[in-house]
Amino acid sequence: MRLALLKPRGPLCLIGVPPDSLPLFPDALVFGEKIIVESLIGGIKPIQDMMAFAHQHNVAADIELIQHDEPTTAWAPPEQGDVRYRFVIDLAPWWIRAMARRPNL
Repeated sequence: MRLALLKPRGPLCLIGVPPDSLPLFPDALVFGEKIIVESLIGGIKPIQDMMAFAHQHNVAADIELIQHDEPTTAWAPPEQGDVRYRFVIDLAPWWIRAMARRPNL
């Protein structure tokens, strides 16, 4: 990694998890006045922009929708090495029941 390419106090922004370890030397950070920041998902605005772009260009993800009361079904495929889709838990039925039980304030 070429931290020397960053300006003093320049940030290196990591989004997501790198596939391999990052070879960093502490002295390159300290003496070079570098900053490392990280986020698994990014901020709200970049996510909104990404979703708007996907909508405008008809980009969709392949998902497997599982019900809110059976989240453990998502564990079996990875354990068997059979992951094809991102699992999405449908919370709508749970949310509707939770709101129906909520007393009016």
